[in-house]
Amino acid sequence: MHHENGARRSFEWSYATKKMHKALFEQAFAAVDQGRDAELGPVQVCEMCGYTLEGDAPDKCPVCGAKKETFRAFS
Repeated sequence: MHHENGARRSFEWSYATKKMHKALFEQAFAAVDQGRDAELGPVQVCEMCGYTLEGDAPDKCPVCGAKKETFRAFS
């Protein structure tokens, strides 16, 4: 049963993070369609689950609950 819970959690995290990735890709595609570069601010990625957002890292990951220090910044 433990392995099933881990697999379920993995799929839930993946689904939640892919929704955010989709939004960022749509923003980038819209910029390309308009003949310009995507204007993204700093991007933060949770190294625990992959949750990705533009801007500052939250105090706690909304997907997996990891601490702010778990996020890695890309600019």
